[in-house]
Amino acid sequence: MAKLLMISTNLMDDPYPVYPLGANIVASAVRSSGHDVRLVDLMVDGENGLNAETAEFQPDYIAFSMRNVDNVNFNQPQSFIFQYKVLIEKVKESFRVPIILGGSAYTIFPAEFLDYLGADYGIIGPGEKSLPELIDRLEQKDPPQNRIIYGEIDLSGENGYYLAREDRLADFYLNKGGMLNIHTKRGCPHHCLYCSYPVLEGREYIFRQPEAVVDEIAYLINKHSANFIFFTDSVFNDSENKYLLIMEEMARRGISIPWTCYLRPARFHEAEIELMKRTGLHGVEWGSDCSTDRTLEGMGKNFSWDEVRQAHNLFAQHGIAGSHFIIFGGPGETEATVREGVANLAGLDDSVVFGGMGVRIFPNTGICELAKRTGMIQNESELFNREVYYHSPEVDLDWLNNYLLESFRVKRNWIFPWAGVAERNSFLHNSGFRGPLWDLLLKRNRK
Repeated sequence: MAKLLMISTNLMDDPYPVYPLGANIVASAVRSSGHDVRLVDLMVDGENGLNAETAEFQPDYIAFSMRNVDNVNFNQPQSFIFQYKVLIEKVKESFRVPIILGGSAYTIFPAEFLDYLGADYGIIGPGEKSLPELIDRLEQKDPPQNRIIYGEIDLSGENGYYLAREDRLADFYLNKGGMLNIHTKRGCPHHCLYCSYPVLEGREYIFRQPEAVVDEIAYLINKHSANFIFFTDSVFNDSENKYLLIMEEMARRGISIPWTCYLRPARFHEAEIELMKRTGLHGVEWGSDCSTDRTLEGMGKNFSWDEVRQAHNLFAQHGIAGSHFIIFGGPGETEATVREGVANLAGLDDSVVFGGMGVRIFPNTGICELAKRTGMIQNESELFNREVYYHSPEVDLDWLNNYLLESFRVKRNWIFPWAGVAERNSFLHNSGFRGPLWDLLLKRNRK
């Protein structure tokens, strides 16, 4: 039996701290394979807790779960790459054991991170099957020839992996983030220009069983006293409406708990909304990203602004508020579309709007190919050494920044730039409020 120390490295709490679900799943899978595992979360334990745990545990292997490359905010950029470097160098000073990298940040830049951080192995994508196999091979003195390993999803014991939440971590995130998170599926078949989710999870949906998802909801309520759930799928609703099977199972069991999710604008029916509301739907974070037909098309969206407006306002009529994170300055943006987009947003009922500028370019995305075609970058390796944002050549950045500052200043429920929400959320969560809290802006505005 080997000893694995799994380290969740994420310290980003804007807009709110998030339970390290990926690291938790992989740690649970390794433990299920017969190895001794300790999970350290830097958000909760800090470096002092890491040092104490490492010294006491004396691991044979150390795995780092890396969630973010940077904060994806042009107005207030913050890279985490050097933070990873410092952390791993400190660990390597004390331990001569194999270092294994994983997580979404690693998957985006696998070769670059492996080289820059001086790690031994890296797992691209899911690790719940590949990490136990890697440890077994290393224990048998049969190391793989390739240091970069492509992960595989293991659904054979999914609830064993998902349900093994650690009490101290669950308590922390319920208090500091106001909710616990659940994945109902992986993958994304859509082709949004900026998005790296298909790179991270694949282009086909892989669904969990609705019963297993609702088992997890019941577990979080009964075991951890969860009183708010966030479905963290990149898109909660799918074209086959399989997501509604989860709602039907919740209704069948009489489970209702406040929850929220990311919804893609679509043609919704009244009965669907009522079912979601009956199971506790509290608010929607809409995957609109742009606010005009031209910029939606430029970003690779296959819906119109009219569909966004209709879906949002239909939910609002049922008492379900919505938020929109709008990226201004992307492909197809002009000064005219900026003005049109701001006017369109003003036509949404009960909405909170978070505004940002420019599209962060990541490898293997449509926006990366566009940037190469237009000469903005020469190759993808540039994107690791510096944060590069796509900005429409038809819009002056100073004008855009000033226009958005003026337009958003007059709306109490509009925020630009969107960063810095974490401090306000932390105060409100500590005061007993639960959930994403942007809906409190709407309540204040109504008053």
